[in-house]
Parts: sequence; C-alpha cells; structure tokens
Amino acid sequence: MPKKLTTSVNSIGKVKVNKLHLKGAKLGQHKGSDKPNVKINIKAGKPTQKQAKKHVKNLPKLTKKQSVLRRKVIKSQKKNSTLQKIMHFIRDKLQAKVKAAKIKIRKHIKKTKKAMLQNRKSKYDKAVKRLNRYKMAYKKYNTSLFKANLKLNKVKSTILDNLSTIKKLTGKRPARPHAKAHSVLRNQLLNKKIKSRTRKITSLKYRLAKNLVYLKLAKRRHDALNKTMLLHLRNRIHRLRDRISQRDKILMKSIIRRIRLLPNYKKGYKAIAKNVLALKKKHLKFITRKQNRQVKKLQSRIKRLFRIRKTLHKRKNLLKKELDSAKGKKYLFKKIAKIHSTFVKMQPN
Repeated sequence: MPKKLTTSVNSIGKVKVNKLHLKGAKLGQHKGSDKPNVKINIKAGKPTQKQAKKHVKNLPKLTKKQSVLRRKVIKSQKKNSTLQKIMHFIRDKLQAKVKAAKIKIRKHIKKTKKAMLQNRKSKYDKAVKRLNRYKMAYKKYNTSLFKANLKLNKVKSTILDNLSTIKKLTGKRPARPHAKAHSVLRNQLLNKKIKSRTRKITSLKYRLAKNLVYLKLAKRRHDALNKTMLLHLRNRIHRLRDRISQRDKILMKSIIRRIRLLPNYKKGYKAIAKNVLALKKKHLKFITRKQNRQVKKLQSRIKRLFRIRKTLHKRKNLLKKELDSAKGKKYLFKKIAKIHSTFVKMQPN
C-alpha cells in the first residue's frame, strides 16, 4: 500500500509535507526539512542547444502526489508574495512612527533640562510627563516594528523554500516575486534617500570633530568643570561614532540597491568580466626595431598589391563592356542577314 500524502499550510502560508511516497525519481531528504530532493544527472561542461533540448525532454515526469505538492507550493507562494507586500507597507509605517517618536523625545529632553536649570518645578513636571508618554509610545512602536521584521523574515524564508521545492520538482528556476516594483519612481526615491543620508553623515561628522576639539581643550586642565566635561564629551564621542558607523551601513545598502535596480546592471557586469578575462589572457610582446622595419615593408607591399588589384579590376570591367558590345554587334549582323535573305526570296525572278 502506498503511503498517504498529508500536507498542511501554516499561518504564514508555508506548506508542510509530512509523508511522501514518490515513484520513478530517486528521492532523498535533507536534514531538518521534508522537501523532496529530485536528483537530475547533468553532464559537466556547457550544454549545446541540442543537449539542452534533450535535457528538457528527459526531466522526470511528475506523479500525482508531486503535482498535488506543486499546486500547494504555488498557492502558498502567491499568498506569501501578497503578504510580503503588506508587511513591507506596515514596516515602513512603523519606521516612520519610530522616527517621529525619537524626534519628540529629543525635543522634550531639551525642555526638561531647560526647566531643571531654571528651577521651575511645574514646567519640569509637565515636561517629564510628556517625555515619559513619548518614551512609552517609542517603546510600543519599536516592539511592534521588531515583530513585523520577524514576520517579514519568516515570509521571505518561506518564499525561498517554495522556490527551491519548485526547482527540485520541475527542474526549472521559477521567477522570484519582488516586494517592490523596479520602477523609475523607486530609483528617484532612492536617489533622494542617498542624498539626505550623505548630508546627515556629514553633519554627524562635523559634530564629532567639534567634540574631539573640545576634548583636547578639556584635557589641558584638571579642575571640576573640565572633569565633568571630559566625561560628557567621551560619552558623546562614543555615541556619535556608533551613529556614523550605523548610518554608513544604511547608506551603503541604499547605494547597492540603487545599482541593483538599474535595468542593464547584468549586461554591465558581463562586459567588465569579459574585459578582465581578455586582459588576463593577453600577454604583451615587445617588438624590436628590425621586426618593426619588416612590418612596415609588409604593409607597403600589401598597399601596392591592393593598388594593382584595383587597376586590374578596372581593366577587367572595360574588357567586359567591349565583349558585351561585340556580342551585341554579332547578333545584329546575324539578324540583318536573315532579314535580307527573306527579302531576296520574296522578290520576283
């Protein structure tokens, strides 16, 4: 009795296969996955067009159970691709909220410090309450963003898993669903992001330089004022260095994405690769003076031969024309002789 196929789709849309009995194809199982491993024997080296066609024909035919699995995987893929788009939208919204909350927190920290220096208790209490409120909001949005990122990562992993199963079953690499379209508008937005991020990094670097200059000043004297300033500056420098490194990573990511979104980036890569390979294969050979003279002599001979060829071609064309005209004249003479003979015959004796 063949084993029954049992499949289940989880909340994210991932297909789980518990038991599978496949005929005709040699199947194995990877550690920690229930996906079928279809082995296709392909000869080493680049296949020709005929070989490729044969290979397409010789792909293992899907059994009923395999076709059912394929349908389930395609269904989950569609579900996950839509979910991916939704999750990207949610993540962007949450990121904007987190950013706004951060700005508010910084603003109210300045207000609390100001109220503390002025010794105004009522103002200080109000500022602290508002600050705590914004801190709570920031914490809430941050946790929800973390959860959204986790869910998005799960969705992405299921999409990759489904792609690998389809490839194993059919032998062809399926198209990967994109979260965002590769459009001109996206490129423009990325350009804007890159410009704003570079501006922010330069401003942060300016602030870091200012703090480093102040640190040198603070180190000159060892009184209470300079000691407190030293601690404050060291904290600020450490924080700014961390922020600059984080921003640099984010900027590099956006620049990489911008290059990847170009329509002809693969063609550009191929052209560069070909050029590099040609340079590697090329071995420079230095010519001596004697060899150079020989080359020049050969070039002059070739030019002379080309001139002779040109004159011979002209002569040949002229002779052809003369021959054609001679042939025409011969034909005319024959025709006139014929007409004359018929005319002579028609005359009475």
